[in-house]
Amino acid sequence: MRYYDTVYARHCNSGWELPPILERLSHTVEAVRARGITQAVMPNYLIAHGPIPSRFQHGMGVAFLTWLMLKKNPLLADHSDLFLASALMHDWGLPCLSHLPECFLEKLTGMNGESFLKYTLERSYDAANVLKEFDVDYRDVVKIVMGDFGPLGAVLKGSMDLDNLDNVLRYALAASCRGRKPNVIEITASFRFNSEEWVLLDRCFNSVKRWQATRHTVYSKIYEQPHLSPAMMIFRAIDLAYCEDQIDIDFFLMDDNDAIMYLAGCNEGTSALVQRAICWKWYDEIFSVESPYADSIIGNLAKDSGNRGAIADIICGDLELKAEDVCVYVRKGKEKRRVTIPFVSPDGNMFFDASNDDPTYRLKVFVNPELAPAKLSQIRGLANEIASGNTPII
Repeated sequence: MRYYDTVYARHCNSGWELPPILERLSHTVEAVRARGITQAVMPNYLIAHGPIPSRFQHGMGVAFLTWLMLKKNPLLADHSDLFLASALMHDWGLPCLSHLPECFLEKLTGMNGESFLKYTLERSYDAANVLKEFDVDYRDVVKIVMGDFGPLGAVLKGSMDLDNLDNVLRYALAASCRGRKPNVIEITASFRFNSEEWVLLDRCFNSVKRWQATRHTVYSKIYEQPHLSPAMMIFRAIDLAYCEDQIDIDFFLMDDNDAIMYLAGCNEGTSALVQRAICWKWYDEIFSVESPYADSIIGNLAKDSGNRGAIADIICGDLELKAEDVCVYVRKGKEKRRVTIPFVSPDGNMFFDASNDDPTYRLKVFVNPELAPAKLSQIRGLANEIASGNTPII
């Protein structure tokens, strides 16, 4: 089976002849679901700068980079099928809408988008049985995805791993992000495992810096309009459905479209938010504040995504608004990433990336554009009180 990847097409002009384990895994029910979940947190018909590739396409990209990495590390040949499968499947444990409902998954099950992989694989055993045919234990795949496979697994779960490389480049290209793109092939070909840890040949250092710059551009786009407003509308829709006991574990097993259609049939507030998002009647951002400090009010609020709903509830309750009229975003930024893998020069000397990766903490409030101007002023005032710590979140 030949696979054609638009990101790496020039490196495989006639397509990539898939290794047998990847071909077999691509036919499983888990792969079908992954093809219905985007790299974003919404289906493409809600995204203004798409279309954004699927988690399956991203997984195939990571698998391609893994295949190239294995060529440069022949001593890892015995682990080839395990690494290829883990690369393809690393996001198959994400819930519908990717990371958006992850905090609700954790509340309901105690699992996140990585540990949920074990549950999804044991749900049908379709992919697990394919892995067994190739003498790969699905539990080892889960360990790599969760970062529990020791130093060897860091190439797929580290500060700058093959997942990060493809994710940033693929999203940047799909979303037409500006700036020179990193040469992820050069970076991938520079990974070496020295029996104790992964190192990077220093020839790729400039490409790594471009990857960091591209990552910053990608996440900056995600944190801006028009992406963040519909994303928070859908988050609030899930929040309201969760509070009405309309979210169970089967919800997280849906793909993006099925999840949106399900939410559209939930309670009145959830349904209203979803219908507005589908029609691109996006909410207006009327309040935004940032902080560089983890121990600030914003930094503490950003530790729990559930505070998004709590802040929205306070605003709506105090100002007698409908629960669906206000959506809140609060989170630690992910645009900065320091690479902790050592770089090694031809003479054997090592050095490290000294980038500043101190995050930015953000609080933003989005509101129904049909609200009266007087209400907007009240919302801004209350949001400022919350951001200043004068109105506590209980």
